[in-house]
Amino acid sequence: MRKSLSNTAITVELQLAAEAKRKPLKVQTLIFRRPLFTRKSAVAWARTHDFRSNDVDETESSYRLRQRDPSRFVPGSFRTIRLSKGVQATLGRLR
Repeated sequence: MRKSLSNTAITVELQLAAEAKRKPLKVQTLIFRRPLFTRKSAVAWARTHDFRSNDVDETESSYRLRQRDPSRFVPGSFRTIRLSKGVQATLGRLR
């Protein structure tokens, strides 16, 4: 069973729902800019804000924490927003 969402996660979900005329947008991936975040601090931020933190990909410039498989989304529905300094979220509409 999932814990209740933090205020940040609730705010993000509400903003997304308000924007979407069709199905609301959902978070597909969190992106943490390096060197502002280490792998450990990215995972800690995700956990603190009630996001999944078990699937971490490392690139030269970021850590990416996948929340949902991209195949579950409508092609072309993705967009990226800023959540806080050094943290972005890729959003999309679920199929």
